[in-house]
Amino acid sequence: MISHPATESDLRTVARLVAEIHGAADSGAALLSRLGGPAAAFATRPFRSGSVRGEWVAGPGSSGDGVLLYLHSRRFQFDEPAGVYAARLAVATGLPVLHLHYRLAPENPYPAALEDVLETYQALLAQGTPAGRIIIAGHSAGATLTLSALLALRDRGEPRPAAAVAISPITDFTLSGGSLAANDGRDVITLAEVHQVRSVYLGSADPAGPPQSPLAGDCAGLPPLLIACGDAEMLRDDAVRFADRAVAAGVPVDLEVFEGMPHGFPVLSLDASRVLLSRVAAFAAARLG
Repeated sequence: MISHPATESDLRTVARLVAEIHGAADSGAALLSRLGGPAAAFATRPFRSGSVRGEWVAGPGSSGDGVLLYLHSRRFQFDEPAGVYAARLAVATGLPVLHLHYRLAPENPYPAALEDVLETYQALLAQGTPAGRIIIAGHSAGATLTLSALLALRDRGEPRPAAAVAISPITDFTLSGGSLAANDGRDVITLAEVHQVRSVYLGSADPAGPPQSPLAGDCAGLPPLLIACGDAEMLRDDAVRFADRAVAAGVPVDLEVFEGMPHGFPVLSLDASRVLLSRVAAFAAARLG
């Protein structure tokens, strides 16, 4: 595990945000309302294959030597504009980013979003992108989908991607992580939000079953992982426990924990967010190099 110390500036910003946002019915919307414009210029073009849709996002100098399939955040229930994080990933990594607009709950509960991810991955393969040139990356809800997709691809005998990035995932929908209580009040999210997300996303699916709860799955055979979280997140233990299980199964894992950071910190203008992007870029370059 790599622990990243927080700057005083970040801690002041986070303390103010937690005071303002904690208890909001939708902390993610409250965070996004505090964002400025996109961090860098980017271009988009539509993507459609079968029933799935998305958009290609490119930053200045993006090349075709690999693809980053990005699965967005927002509680499995809301879409996310490309400028929130897909464009930042495109600029940081220099890769074309496929920003998937997967189906949303509650109208489309599990496994609809996961099926969209798997269909998109198959579409990339069918269009000639080798599995070894694909990195799947997700934030929050998208990180959960990333890990679920890896388990499903492995179980189906599909070629595995080069690597995957999971930032602040929910990995255990039984909600047994100790940080749910330990970090209550330190994070922007609340336990009520987590319960709401579980209810609308899972529908009738078993909270204890894989791959919807990735922590319940067998990690053997997964590709190299970068897993990141803030140490003030209520979901911190979901990330850490999954990383530990993957390491025990022989999977190469880079676990990056950011001191004092709450859920959603990657989308904010923070020193920690910039460090995380640089770590993702270095990880992607190493795995595709």
